[in-house]
Amino acid sequence: MQPSENLYPRQSGNNDDLNALTGRSLGQFRIVERIGAGGMATVFKAYQPNLDRYVAIKVLPAYHARDPVFVKRFVQEARAVAKLVHPNILQIHDFGEQENITYIVMEYVDGGTLKDRLNVKRALPVPEAVDYMIQAAEGLNCAHNHGIVHRDVKPANMLLRKDGYLLLSDFGIAKILEGTTNLTRVGTGIGTPQYMSPEQGTGQPVDRRSDIYSLGIVLFHCLTGRVPFTAENPLTITVKHLNEPLPLEMLRVAGVPTPIEQVVARMAAKAPQDRYQTTDELITALTSALTASQLSMPSRWRPGMSSAMPRLDAQGQIAADPRLALLRAWGRGRVFLLRRHPPPGNNRVIHNNW
Repeated sequence: MQPSENLYPRQSGNNDDLNALTGRSLGQFRIVERIGAGGMATVFKAYQPNLDRYVAIKVLPAYHARDPVFVKRFVQEARAVAKLVHPNILQIHDFGEQENITYIVMEYVDGGTLKDRLNVKRALPVPEAVDYMIQAAEGLNCAHNHGIVHRDVKPANMLLRKDGYLLLSDFGIAKILEGTTNLTRVGTGIGTPQYMSPEQGTGQPVDRRSDIYSLGIVLFHCLTGRVPFTAENPLTITVKHLNEPLPLEMLRVAGVPTPIEQVVARMAAKAPQDRYQTTDELITALTSALTASQLSMPSRWRPGMSSAMPRLDAQGQIAADPRLALLRAWGRGRVFLLRRHPPPGNNRVIHNNW
């Protein structure tokens, strides 16, 4: 098996113990190289010989392994998140602890993150941005239906495969960190202030509508090339999310169509009751706004599958065909769901060792 091109963001670090993991093994996984780092974890590319595949291993800070509250929450949440199987959710294969190293084994994605894409392209074309947000919303819908709120929806947690799929990662990490005994917090909410909902930023209980708010801020970023609220410190950003209106003029300057602007404004409404209440409702609004803007989704048909896919009429709907009645009912009328099934041969095997 040949190593694939590595597009994970590389970041420097000074943790010699973690750097020394390269060449060693965690369980059955041999560490190949360090491919990323952030405030909550360091990510390594590793090789799994028995399945002849590469995986990504996220190693959490060593001090967490010594915190019994964290370990308990980690096990509970990892098991819950590992049960989420969806084309737009990064699959967890395994997790464990070895020599005070707590780690999660995940699917390896070779296309970088949405954050990387935005760093290069700044703003995205409207159809591409909406396509990514619908994929993210589909993944969130799966999680929400299982009672899991992401709590840290942001471009850095959206991985992009080279075939056009977006996969959400780091489900439950913020929830695991809430309530740990040795955590130094910024303000009263755990997450990323630039994308955090007002209720999360002020330490209030959150539900699926908080994720919808964060997704709205991500969509704003995709369309304009920047987040709506910035400041020198996280607390000030949180206050802006709480009190300042969304700068819709930035969307207008970027040439975003009015129907799309209206969807973004409702996604990022200050009060949860004023937002879309479910991701299903949001997906319907996004697809309708795209149609109203006379735009269409980017075509991402898989090689060799175009002849098997349903034809679309001029309005982007499935062309009349009695054989597709069942598909139309199953897909709730959304072409998107038909298009988003993994292509044949997509091997997403789950290995949960507990």
